[in-house]
Amino acid sequence: MTGMRGQHVPEQGGNMLRNLHLEALKERETIEALAKKYDIHPNQINTWKREFISKSETVFEKSTDPGRESKDKLIETLYSRIGELSVANDFF
Repeated sequence: MTGMRGQHVPEQGGNMLRNLHLEALKERETIEALAKKYDIHPNQINTWKREFISKSETVFEKSTDPGRESKDKLIETLYSRIGELSVANDFF
């Protein structure tokens, strides 16, 4: 059936996409050659390449964990409580 889409095994999917991105960025082969090699439509490769390039700047940004501030506040609260209890314990 020629109308069926190609399906890739998930374990190979990540490696395949990484290799495809790297090869597309190196531009040593044409998009059409890569499309045949990986059995993907050329428009999809161009879309992934544009998206990859547009989001590549986030790789070099400092990553901030959204839960980091709440964790730090909890740790600070717990340490202050431990300090209060140890002072109260030493007092008696």
